[in-house]
Amino acid sequence: MPSRAGAPLTEQTPSDVGEDGYRIVAIQRADAPSGGVGRDWHKYLITQGINTITGYRRGDAAAVTTEVEKIVAALNERRHVRRGRVDLRPSRRATPVATPGDSE
Repeated sequence: MPSRAGAPLTEQTPSDVGEDGYRIVAIQRADAPSGGVGRDWHKYLITQGINTITGYRRGDAAAVTTEVEKIVAALNERRHVRRGRVDLRPSRRATPVATPGDSE
């Protein structure tokens, strides 16, 4: 049963993302955004802490939900990537390198 524009289709609060992770707040049918055509638009809200991402996707509810879930998974994955530590201090060579023309 299709929902009317503005009525939430889904709300999610996954327990494994932690308090500061990205999460889907709502996906709801919406009118086409400015410049958009068609009637199969959905508006989604993603939050992370006090930040909110609002976006629009075109398609049926199941396809839009799948795509927004992929977006949230990718955002959360990026947050948890551990980068290796880079030591920018040059190391000293154990033995000096002889250059051509040096006398012994």
